[in-house]
Amino acid sequence: MHPRIHAQNRPDAAALVMAASGETISYAALEQRANRGAHALRQLGLAIGDTLMMACENRPEFFDIYWATQRSGIALVPVSTRLKADEISYIISDSGAKALLITDAMADTARELAAARARLPGLAHLHASGTVSGLPSWQSLSAAQPASPIKDEANAGRMVYSSGTTGRPKGIRHVAVAGDPIRPNPGAQLFGKLYRLDGDTIYLAPTPLYHSAPLGFATAVQALGGTVESHTINHPDLTKVSGGQLQSEICGTLDDYQTRFGTRPTLFRPPYGSYNDNVRAVAASCGFKAIVMWKGSTNDGRFDLQDGTALTPGDIVLMHWRTDLLVDLQKVVETCKAQGFTIARLEDYLK
Repeated sequence: MHPRIHAQNRPDAAALVMAASGETISYAALEQRANRGAHALRQLGLAIGDTLMMACENRPEFFDIYWATQRSGIALVPVSTRLKADEISYIISDSGAKALLITDAMADTARELAAARARLPGLAHLHASGTVSGLPSWQSLSAAQPASPIKDEANAGRMVYSSGTTGRPKGIRHVAVAGDPIRPNPGAQLFGKLYRLDGDTIYLAPTPLYHSAPLGFATAVQALGGTVESHTINHPDLTKVSGGQLQSEICGTLDDYQTRFGTRPTLFRPPYGSYNDNVRAVAASCGFKAIVMWKGSTNDGRFDLQDGTALTPGDIVLMHWRTDLLVDLQKVVETCKAQGFTIARLEDYLK
């Protein structure tokens, strides 16, 4: 299925709920917002086959822009909100992005990029999601557009980038599927069968949507008519966060997990492996029993080590819940077998 179909058949059903604020967006509203977004992209001069880059935390506009690109034939490149201006500049040039939408939470980075526009000749537009002085507002542009579909709708692929742990980030462009963009999504239908997702599903998205797996699962749920619940935990470097924000980032979703899944996590993996005594104290106050660090990680079928040249007994391997999970898992199995190790569950050793 497709959100437009749900907007026609179940217009008042919730497509998105922001858990922190309770803001709810129905499928009818999502359809209008995505159509306005598609018109806005056309007004910026982006045509079928062009590329749009977005640096944005979890907020309603993320889905507006995703579904706008997916019906206007424009490839979306979501990137981390932790990237610095020079890192974003590299991806802009490498991906061929003609426009960048950047959150007001990255206001300093946005202004730095604006000042460096001369070094980014391919970037025709730089808009802010929210308010950044000196930059035009995406919300103002899209709000002024009609809520009807654009006339030249087309499917689009996405482009995702690796983390760049072994050098520059590497882009992977997913080719757009030919045909009518407003039709049942084969990928979403496969997800639905594998994970029993349907119109009654409520999917909690506690991780940043700029990662490929959370975005893939969240948009698959919307394609199937379910509800996505998101919140404001932004996967930050916790050593740079303090006070109530730190408490919220670490503890914010534990009660919700308890309610939904009947269990309360006890192992804590700090984003990017960054923590200090303050982070440890807050994590302990929330009920976490251990901070988990890792020696190896997988990404796009590649196995990387944080240090050294081989695994050692007791090393922990980090995996992400992404659409290429099976490929990454196979890589872990192959690597461990090649080095003479047996894989074990972390929970069996850390209680």
